[in-house]
Amino acid sequence: MPVRPLNPELAKKAREELNEDPERLEDGLRHLKDWLAKQPHLNVNTDDQWLVIFLRGCKYSMEKAKQKLDLYYTLRSTEPYLFNTMPTIEYFNEIMDLGPVVHLPKPPGPAEPMVTIYRSGVYDPHKYDMLDMIKCSIIIQKIILYENDNAVVAGIRGIMDLENCTMAHFLQMSPTMAKKMTVYMQDAAPVRMKSHHYINTIPGFETVFNMFKALLNEKNRNRVRIHIYILMNS
Repeated sequence: MPVRPLNPELAKKAREELNEDPERLEDGLRHLKDWLAKQPHLNVNTDDQWLVIFLRGCKYSMEKAKQKLDLYYTLRSTEPYLFNTMPTIEYFNEIMDLGPVVHLPKPPGPAEPMVTIYRSGVYDPHKYDMLDMIKCSIIIQKIILYENDNAVVAGIRGIMDLENCTMAHFLQMSPTMAKKMTVYMQDAAPVRMKSHHYINTIPGFETVFNMFKALLNEKNRNRVRIHIYILMNS
């Protein structure tokens, strides 16, 4: 599948922010394919539209793109429970009908980031497990990156809506799981995460958040925003 042409505004952003031009795009794809042909341990999709996601996500740094590809596919082998498909399509649809991941259909502007809302409190923690929500999120993220050029070039703004979350939800996230998810999102996934906003936080959130924050690099820590709403009597 050839690489989709970008709209003029996105093409300008890709040129100015990602160092992209037609020659560099072609050379980058060829270089990655040559390198992947020598990596028999990696079972990689070599479709142009997929590989360009890693090039753009790494601003055409070939070494970073290789590192991300290597780690992404290594995690698929070492942590299969994160990437395995759901038991049945019916179960996947059942979870998605709850609305744990909402991807807004249009960006605010032609060259603006896409917005994804994560709603952790929509599921019953006594019936479902957070791992299933994470697996659905990874599946949706891959589809978005494959099909949406704004998400790849301009990035994604994440909103974590914690309305109706309880400690039962938080307790499903172990320190080990938090570390593995941070490695995936920060070091393996080819995502340009522009910012991450937490809203409707609840008591106990700070403990879980600090566990994640300690794992983030400085760049990603600076992209996190916690919004606290205070209602005042008139």
